[in-house]
Amino acid sequence: MKKPCWLKGSYIQFKITFVFFSLVLKFQKSKKKTDKVLITSFGGLGDIIVRQKLIDLIAKKYGKENIRVLVKNNPEVISIMGYESIYFKKNTHKNIFKLVKLYNEILKNGFKRLYLLETMGNSELYFLKYCKFEEIMGYECEILRKWEGEYKKVLVPTKKGKVLDVIYEFAKNIDENSVKNSLVPSFDITKNNDNYISVGVGASGKSRISSPKKLGEFLNFIKEKDLMLKFHLLGNGKIEREYGEELKKIVGEDKIINKVGTVDLLTVIKEIANSKMYIGFDSGLYNMAYALNKKIILLASRNESSGFYHECENIAIIFRNEDKAWKEMDDSIYKNREMNGIHLDSFIEAYKSFEERNEDIK
Repeated sequence: MKKPCWLKGSYIQFKITFVFFSLVLKFQKSKKKTDKVLITSFGGLGDIIVRQKLIDLIAKKYGKENIRVLVKNNPEVISIMGYESIYFKKNTHKNIFKLVKLYNEILKNGFKRLYLLETMGNSELYFLKYCKFEEIMGYECEILRKWEGEYKKVLVPTKKGKVLDVIYEFAKNIDENSVKNSLVPSFDITKNNDNYISVGVGASGKSRISSPKKLGEFLNFIKEKDLMLKFHLLGNGKIEREYGEELKKIVGEDKIINKVGTVDLLTVIKEIANSKMYIGFDSGLYNMAYALNKKIILLASRNESSGFYHECENIAIIFRNEDKAWKEMDDSIYKNREMNGIHLDSFIEAYKSFEERNEDIK
């Protein structure tokens, strides 16, 4: 039997923290409001990247100098975008000392407006209800609907579909003349076409990536075409590191440079920027390659949400061809049958389509 949420330790800890927090609030004095705007971007790397132009749109309206972005992941990406960030440390909403410190920092800035870019309610952001903003804009969600206060509140309808469509819905509430294509992220970083392909070996879970045997099959095809070309593996964490080591065995140690977990995010971004192309799965690094306008081959599954399957001439998305027979791949760890069933022919077709358009990847 599933334990009710109110019996879970994390929920109890959250509630106890807010009992003490409500006592602290009684002794807090209101600060003078300024023209500063607080924007929340609490998703992962990919979420932050695809919201870049939405943040730019808010900055255009109120001035870049007035923007601060509250994040719990990848503050360095916010810095690349040209904005200052406020960092939400892990479990701040469950620790009274961390929570009060963050609350005071936000209060000290005198933010007048709050833009919540999350599409779902988030208990980590509940404390913002007490920061006395004059205006709030966010996607429709249960938490925001219940917030009370003497402020103007705009709820943006949450629609299903491509992430760019969801962002566009928000953008129209900031500037009714917004153009959807202008919201495509674009990072202004120097790019080269060095003699290697960047390969992202991770995603949000094992169920969203193929077996290394399948990815290795595709990389071996490229290896046979260009004996001098190398593959730089990118990602983070023990599982992705081990995945990279398996690829080494399949493709050859002389062709694979496994950089998973050995370099920081800024170096990873430069690795993608300077590569001939990017190959990988639906992940934050894939979205970074998208923002860098690199050529991308994305291994995808029709069983997963397609919100981040961007429609772009530089992205070739390959699926299992349902019209072709395919051999079940024996992998007890990476069991995504859709991705493991992608035919080599589909990969070759995608790779050659880029060859025909650009001599650099031959």
